[in-house]
Amino acid sequence: MNYYQKHIGDFNNATRHLSRIERSIFSDAIELYYDTEKPLVSDIAKLARLLLVTTTEEKTALKLILDEFFVLKKVGYFNKRCCEEIEKYQGYIDQKSRAGKASAKLRSIARSSTVEQPLNVRATNHKPLPSPLPIKTKTLEKTFQPLARLLSLKVEPQIARDWLLIRKAKKKPLTETALNKIINQAKKGGYTLQAALTISCEEGWAGFDPSWKHSLNGGEEKVVKVAWYASEDATQSKGIEIGCLRKDSESLGDYRERIQQQLSGVNYVR
Repeated sequence: MNYYQKHIGDFNNATRHLSRIERSIFSDAIELYYDTEKPLVSDIAKLARLLLVTTTEEKTALKLILDEFFVLKKVGYFNKRCCEEIEKYQGYIDQKSRAGKASAKLRSIARSSTVEQPLNVRATNHKPLPSPLPIKTKTLEKTFQPLARLLSLKVEPQIARDWLLIRKAKKKPLTETALNKIINQAKKGGYTLQAALTISCEEGWAGFDPSWKHSLNGGEEKVVKVAWYASEDATQSKGIEIGCLRKDSESLGDYRERIQQQLSGVNYVR
């Protein structure tokens, strides 16, 4: 996302009480959020490097900004306004993409239905060619819309957006098949979809399984949690927890080795 609308009035009203340094750091943090299209990393030292925060005064200002304008979750620092703007932008891009594909398909159909006439101007007994039969175009199937689908299943908007951001951070776009599996897992454990996704957001999970260890409303269930290296989901969650994000095209084995290098005193066998 290389562009966003900055509402000067909203920004000034929200930051009028801040110092110039605090306003500058807040502005840089918002731009980093939009540029990466995901929450700010939870590792304060790493975040400070990304925002070029070096002095003691600047670090104090960064801590103040995070406490006031962001909410710390397992996948990083969330900002509600940023999440809404990113959601609008992604919806706009997706709409343009689908419109472009539909237009290209219609142009292709129009070209294929054109009949080339013979260029014999001397012929006097030439019978005109019959008109081609009309081509029936298939109705374009509706693209699966994850957010709209979750809202239709009575999931609260904020929970739906937070969970979709978690899946995006783990490079797991939601499909109809994946959603149906999670719905079945929730039913198996006696959970509504709303309750299951609430737990997943609190624990930083991209999926849901009633056998995973979690705590809801303060009551912890006594079940065994899957080791962080036992599955790709568990590995992704551990990496995000310690601020070690997976690189593009990085293999799962290499990613696990990088996580292991950051964990001291843990025995790990690939």
